[in-house]
Amino acid sequence: MNPHHLINRAFPCRAAVLALGLSGFIGASGAWAETPRALVFAPLLLESHPDEIKGYLGPAELIENQLGRSVLIEGIDRYETLLNRFREGQIDIAVLGPLPYIALRGQSAEALPIVRFLEQDGRPSYSCALIAFADDVRPLGDYAGARLALTQPLSTCGYVSAAWLLKGAGLDIEQTAHEYLGRHDKVATAVVTGDYALGSVRENVAHRFASLGVRVIARTEPVPGFALVVNRASLSDEEIARLTEAFTRLAPRQRAEDAAATAHWNTLIRHGAIAAQDADYDALRAKIAQIGWLPSSVLNGTGDSR
Repeated sequence: MNPHHLINRAFPCRAAVLALGLSGFIGASGAWAETPRALVFAPLLLESHPDEIKGYLGPAELIENQLGRSVLIEGIDRYETLLNRFREGQIDIAVLGPLPYIALRGQSAEALPIVRFLEQDGRPSYSCALIAFADDVRPLGDYAGARLALTQPLSTCGYVSAAWLLKGAGLDIEQTAHEYLGRHDKVATAVVTGDYALGSVRENVAHRFASLGVRVIARTEPVPGFALVVNRASLSDEEIARLTEAFTRLAPRQRAEDAAATAHWNTLIRHGAIAAQDADYDALRAKIAQIGWLPSSVLNGTGDSR
């Protein structure tokens, strides 16, 4: 049976579950999974469209084929939920941005980044951007008191990146009226509608909204790309090595067969990957420490941030 037919039947229920802020499971084949002994693969859902989770069926199938174990996809739209469940042993593999990974590693030494996904241009890193509407672009220092739309507290392109950029212009982020809206597209939309003077998002999201009047007014230095993070408590060293090799072997920017194989993967993870290690995040840990956003025990990977 065509797996896409199964997805279409399952998705109305899936959308309802997400709308309630709860979690449901679909298997890599697209069918609802009723039986539980399987690896749980949890990508964070960054945007609002209901098809976003479909882009993780291909990677889940790759994991199944490499490990010979069933995989369930659990789409989660809150970092705090994902990190808590990972720490409690309920998630085996996750896709995480750099700040959530740093926070998770501080809570669980079992969290290990094995690959970092490449951006569309082939870079293993991305930038965050402060955005404004075209007719309200001013020097950053002039946004004191302005409404600032952020994604989530643990989003790399949320409070942390906005605080860095504003600090560089001599403005403390606490001098803005900042609020968390959740997803990146919601932040960009709120800037377009004029509900907020500023927003902080991934730079590629800002570019997607450029035709609607969104302008990038400041960007961060590159930060490590999104990573595939495994739970060493539930995967063996051999399984981890197999997954690392399988994802880094794909070269969709160079080989047509790999491009075809990943064409329906989520755009965040379809451009290839490089091997990752915890030390890749040390420079970001140092920057975060400068603004005092996370406890030192979390930044050093030695404590619990709860």
